[in-house]
Amino acid sequence: MAGVVIVDHAFSESPPPAPKREVPAHAPPADGIFSVGDVDTPPSLISQTPIQFGIEDDRNFQRLPQRDRDLHMWAISKNPLRPTGETAAECTAEVAKATSGQAWPLSAKPLLVVSTKNDSPGYPELQNRLLHLSRDSRQMIAEHSTHMILVDQPEAIVTAIEDVVDSIRNHAPLN
Repeated sequence: MAGVVIVDHAFSESPPPAPKREVPAHAPPADGIFSVGDVDTPPSLISQTPIQFGIEDDRNFQRLPQRDRDLHMWAISKNPLRPTGETAAECTAEVAKATSGQAWPLSAKPLLVVSTKNDSPGYPELQNRLLHLSRDSRQMIAEHSTHMILVDQPEAIVTAIEDVVDSIRNHAPLN
């Protein structure tokens, strides 16, 4: 491996999930008058089932050439599992074990982190931690993209790869 491009890594450590709560039954009260507390409960489908969105749900997916959409759907059919908080935690633990005690696990290999303007809790800190994997790192913000950079702004990924390749070929730092 001569260099790395990380595209919108969005998983970060999060607090443990809240305990599941029982969804109250919606029997009418004895006096027949519902209070806001009686009726303002989330539907169990939404409150108890994680909602997952994939690339095919992105607003720009339909703009891709049909062949690209077909290839994506084929790939998903081969491995339909999507990352979860648990798989992210397992991955994080493996990386921590492999890089324990290393200030710069990638040394000075060129590392370009392509991020979005995501303002989710922990996202900026995660992007910063990724940048600290190498002494030669740079962040690129895909200004007009959601989490689906490869659909919304594929040219940002191409530019990132070209920048890393140029850095390697020219023996020049990214910064």
